[in-house]
Amino acid sequence: MSRACIFSLTCFALWMFPLCAKHRLYLLPGHGSDHRVFSKLNLEKFDTVHIRYPVPFPDESMRDYALRISWQIDASRPFSILGVSLGGMLAAELNDMLRPFRVILVSSASCRQELPRRYTFMDKVPFDRIPTGNFYKMSARYAQKLVEPDRNGEGALFDSMLNAKQALFLKRASRMIIAWERSKPKSPNLVHIHGSSDNTLPIKNIKADHVINGGSHMMILTEAGKISDLLHNILCCTDV
Repeated sequence: MSRACIFSLTCFALWMFPLCAKHRLYLLPGHGSDHRVFSKLNLEKFDTVHIRYPVPFPDESMRDYALRISWQIDASRPFSILGVSLGGMLAAELNDMLRPFRVILVSSASCRQELPRRYTFMDKVPFDRIPTGNFYKMSARYAQKLVEPDRNGEGALFDSMLNAKQALFLKRASRMIIAWERSKPKSPNLVHIHGSSDNTLPIKNIKADHVINGGSHMMILTEAGKISDLLHNILCCTDV
């Protein structure tokens, strides 16, 4: 076989490799969760990478924080981002910085206008700065049970994830959400999945592309089968 032929075959193989390799999917968990929140999804078709969250700096903005964690993403190859709650907000910011194939938000918001009005009040009257980080951890546990009662079906896991969170992270990340300023229109490559019974981020404020009937803010675990099917359709079909 000639050198020219070998060179041509090598180039063809390198060109085909990205098409044959698994699509890389970066996973961003929520405020009070970690990588385990994705544990019930069927993601075997994808090359998944979990994004790690450092403790935010004092008064760090959502955009600056997204920029700080963006080094964990290899933008030299095709990829998509899946973000839940806080992770979805960060994914929306990362979408402005990088060039992902798809950005998928679950139980989240794509801009400030989709947050409940109470966040505007909390931003103007910043009582959230007074409590300690440990208070945030304790109150989050009770708030989850009260506001999203279906989380009790996975209560042990939610409690374990919350316990693993640093108290200072919970406090500073809360301030990051409250002060979020993003107001850009929704990007064409961004797909939003939301639950009709989400009490944390009510659907009345959300421009969702796919609605899970009865889904709560915790549906990434409680409705994992339905969400897995949607993810495969979104990421494996080019016309979505």
